[in-house]
Amino acid sequence: VCSSDLEVMEHWYRLYVLHFGDARSLSELEFRELFYNALSRETKDLLEGHMDRYAIDTIRTGEMLCERNVPFAEIVVSLHLYEESAYEVFPTPPPPLAIYTAFDKLSHIRMILLADAYFRSASASAGARIQVLERQATLLAQEKRSSFHGLVGSSPAMRRLYDRIAAAAGTRGTILIFGESGTGKELVARAIHEC
Repeated sequence: VCSSDLEVMEHWYRLYVLHFGDARSLSELEFRELFYNALSRETKDLLEGHMDRYAIDTIRTGEMLCERNVPFAEIVVSLHLYEESAYEVFPTPPPPLAIYTAFDKLSHIRMILLADAYFRSASASAGARIQVLERQATLLAQEKRSSFHGLVGSSPAMRRLYDRIAAAAGTRGTILIFGESGTGKELVARAIHEC
């Protein structure tokens, strides 16, 4: 790693800290491990003309960021901060349009690959959590089990959820279901549809 790379890295991390403050997801070590090492590998892949390896490395980066629960918006902003850091550390005249266009396309490709890997990984993780919850529900004592269109539970919170689902099913408007991954949004949507 040359000193100019380290200078970009340090500037990039400072911008990351300034932008996200205490709400940031990654420590400096994690940031270097995930972002900087990944971009170094991907750049090497590109310079050596290995587009398949570039795609594989970028996909793996998206999966690792998902595993670390880094919000996707933070990933997007962080990559833009990288570009900003590189331009601030190495102020150069604007590149020819063809080179700028090529780098812009690579940036879009990276983002598409990252997004696809990130959201596939998040979906797989949510599916695994739903399966665990379903297995746990089958272990409930029969008298504590309650079912409502595929949802299971008899706590006051679940009863309130059942009431909300029934009320939502009676409307003609658009319904927004939100919550963290693995909390059962798809099950709620299915229950509303069945109602």
